[in-house]
Amino acid sequence: VREAKILHIGNEIGRARFSLSLDTFTNDLIWLRNIAIVVLAVSLLVIILATGLILRVLIRKPLTIFSQGMEKVAQGDHSYRFDEVRHRELVGIAQGFSTMADEVWERQQSLQKEVAERKRAEDRMRESEARTHAILDSIPDMLFQFDNSGRFVELRGTAEDFTIPPEECIGKTIEQVMPEDIAREFRKQLTKTFETRGVRVFEYSLPFKDAFLYYECRLVAVSDYLALGMVRNITERV
Repeated sequence: VREAKILHIGNEIGRARFSLSLDTFTNDLIWLRNIAIVVLAVSLLVIILATGLILRVLIRKPLTIFSQGMEKVAQGDHSYRFDEVRHRELVGIAQGFSTMADEVWERQQSLQKEVAERKRAEDRMRESEARTHAILDSIPDMLFQFDNSGRFVELRGTAEDFTIPPEECIGKTIEQVMPEDIAREFRKQLTKTFETRGVRVFEYSLPFKDAFLYYECRLVAVSDYLALGMVRNITERV
């Protein structure tokens, strides 16, 4: 606000008052700002919608093809190569997926071959075990199997061959089953056969009722952990 005197020939004949307000200018600026914000918001919305529409048009088809190709590969069509995919960004992904599918297919074939070979090996092992059991069952001698600690693993023979029921011997050591002097001889021969892998032959006798039974034992280590003993009753021969 400005005020001034009106002078005429040195005399004050009146006063002048002048005022200026910025409210209208400020209101116009606010209106322009709001209009600019609305225009920017509308423009951004239009850009987003247009971009989404363009991406949908350009990407939807190759993504659909890519998805269908993945389903084919998942269903076992490992020869599918995603040749219909033309989009630059998706071509690399498709090629990588094709390579991965090839590797999976090769691994699957390798696993199937490995499973088949293992099954054949298991069949041969079962046949071998069956032959071994048949051979062992046909041998008239008693058969003892010991581990490297001197424990009975298995006993074969008829009931009259044993002075102690076989089921009472499994898992026990020689010293727990046999008399002290015989156990000591068995332990010595068992140690030597594990050391040399050679056949050890020795004889021993056991009291049975009112007489003695005489036996001949052949010990051999079949591995570092298992030894086989073939025991024959030689009482009649003695």
